[in-house]
Amino acid sequence: PTTSWRSPSPLRGGVGLQSSMGTAAAGEFPRDSAVAQKLRVAHCVCFDVDSTLLTVEGIDELADLAGVKDDVEKLTSAAMDGGMTFHTSLRKRLEIIKPSR
Repeated sequence: PTTSWRSPSPLRGGVGLQSSMGTAAAGEFPRDSAVAQKLRVAHCVCFDVDSTLLTVEGIDELADLAGVKDDVEKLTSAAMDGGMTFHTSLRKRLEIIKPSR
């Protein structure tokens, strides 16, 4: 499995952990590893659990509430299949949903 850090994150200047396993827990890393050290000093740790721990994509469910689920699901699928970057897909999906906040 591959684990990598991205820093700084374009969102609020944070550090991101990406794992090809998708479910890596802090206890799975050696105590002195760079990953464990970053987790100990992090102010916030975020996990993407859509389609892993959850059986749905959260953004697709929000799109359903906004009445635009079909259009957003197509973009979600395209991103998951490598057809576009995550950031491009997120921007396009939010443009369709038009959240108020």
